[in-house]
Amino acid sequence: MLRKVLVINKQIGNEKQILGLLSLESENTLRGNLKVFSPLEYDKLLIKIGENVLVFDEIKNHQNFDFETVFHELSLKIYAFLVDGEKLVGVAKSDNCDIDEESVFKDLNKNAQTISVQNSDEKNDSIMKEKTDLKEKIENTESFFEMIKPQFDVLFSQNEHFIDLENMIEGTEWVKVMFDKNGSDHYILGKIFDGDVITHIAYGTYAENQNQKPPQGLEQFCQFLPLDPQNELSSGYYVMYQDAITGENVIM
Repeated sequence: MLRKVLVINKQIGNEKQILGLLSLESENTLRGNLKVFSPLEYDKLLIKIGENVLVFDEIKNHQNFDFETVFHELSLKIYAFLVDGEKLVGVAKSDNCDIDEESVFKDLNKNAQTISVQNSDEKNDSIMKEKTDLKEKIENTESFFEMIKPQFDVLFSQNEHFIDLENMIEGTEWVKVMFDKNGSDHYILGKIFDGDVITHIAYGTYAENQNQKPPQGLEQFCQFLPLDPQNELSSGYYVMYQDAITGENVIM
């Protein structure tokens, strides 16, 4: 069994903003999960594996999207694209890729076999599993956090630490990551430690209070974290936690 985790990015000036993660696992079939950290307008996911292009359309802006299809070899070069109509929203590529993602997107239909994957509600009921991660332990490979550590390190070095939250929750580090050019909105990223070891990672989106609905598609996977635990109407964040080894979603 082979597993890959690709970080979905958006280029803003000279910096890259992380939009989400695409997890892929290939054994007898190809299974995958797309997690988007904040609401995005996109309706199609394209995954280029070698010379094959998988097309998932009519996604309807899911923030958590699971799929399963025929086997594909994950040791090949992998590119992924989030698309809204004809507009490129986010891109990702595996470590063995040597060509710019946007250049590959422009040439996507050249010398590639396109495989459309049925995405109707009936198909989703049968094969789009209601889970957030590929649950088996990773064998003979890096941990989940090690695979995404370079991107986390950049974000933690370039963004403001959330000191109030770090003081409130012992053994954690948090940053606020702005996701628009004007800096008017943000999400939070967190590391949870046991001593010096990172045991969990976390992503959170702001909410006025716990009466506000959590992000669509993540209702069963996130928990509300109030900034003032003594105030029932405190503002806070809907936070999703993942095991740093397996990437599996957990309840903290």
